[in-house]
Amino acid sequence: MTQTLRALPAIQARLPTTRSTVGVLVGDLLVLFAFVTTGQYAHNYYFWEAPLHTVFILIPFVIAWLVVAPLFGLFSQKVLGSITQLLPRVVGAWIVASLVGGAIRATPLFPGGAPLTFLLANVAFGLLFFVSWRLIVAVLYQRL
Repeated sequence: MTQTLRALPAIQARLPTTRSTVGVLVGDLLVLFAFVTTGQYAHNYYFWEAPLHTVFILIPFVIAWLVVAPLFGLFSQKVLGSITQLLPRVVGAWIVASLVGGAIRATPLFPGGAPLTFLLANVAFGLLFFVSWRLIVAVLYQRL
């Protein structure tokens, strides 16, 4: 019990607990939505024609991001304001989250499967979205 109580501040420090970090999390989820819908659009699927399908495509990656991003310290005030700390963490977090999300998507519960080509494209293009977004966040944090 005592160890659990001692670990609590360390866990809380990794979670989005302030207005600004919750805002970053909301931005992350919007970036993830933009990423998925852009991918759908590139394959001639439109999220407004099948919104439930889009939700089922999003769920595995939302779950993965919500677990992985705090583990990589992506909501830490110190990391949010430092491009040199942020970049490797975002890259690592997205690679792990993409693979975990792909593993979840590969189950019969979700559509689409997760072939290797999908995973590679998901990692590469997801990095473009997340790195761009988190660079904007870092610059804003440095200015504020």
